[in-house]
Amino acid sequence: MREQAIRDPLTGLYSRRYLDDILPPELQRCAMSGEPLTIAMLDLDHFKRFNDGYGHEAGDSVLRAVGQALRKAMRGSDIACRYGGEELTVVLPGATLGRARRRLAEVQGVLTSLHLHHRGQALPAVTASIGLAAAQPGETASALLGRADAALYRAKAQGRDCIVAADRPRSTLGQSPASMRVSAQAAN
Repeated sequence: MREQAIRDPLTGLYSRRYLDDILPPELQRCAMSGEPLTIAMLDLDHFKRFNDGYGHEAGDSVLRAVGQALRKAMRGSDIACRYGGEELTVVLPGATLGRARRRLAEVQGVLTSLHLHHRGQALPAVTASIGLAAAQPGETASALLGRADAALYRAKAQGRDCIVAADRPRSTLGQSPASMRVSAQAAN
């Protein structure tokens, strides 16, 4: 029962409910240890074409294949979740923005190299737009997800199939990483 509650049955990824449960304590753990944490929001580009052009079964087939590819491409500590529809979220504990960008660029390569077929018919290539946000001291889970989502929308506006990093929240602009760590430790 627990597995059914935390896993998305179609993709095999963790569910959004699981993400909502684990992200706040994961943020707190990383803040206390000084370990970086980056969130990635992925949206499968032009996903509607799979459902409209080939049927919903084809769309489901694409989601299953993407879930499997994402599970294989992630480190054991990464947490890949189906956020909703064709939108996915990956929590990357211990990953700086630069490392996360490199890892997600590899994921993009894996996705575009998928050769999917449905009922004997080749499906179009799968691409993904990605928004990244590095957690800032004292930032809530919803604020972090919101920044990653805003970066995702910028990626889509820039032509899709690209990775865009979120801006830092205004409260941390101009602070050095060391002063942000001190602020986070003082808050705890």
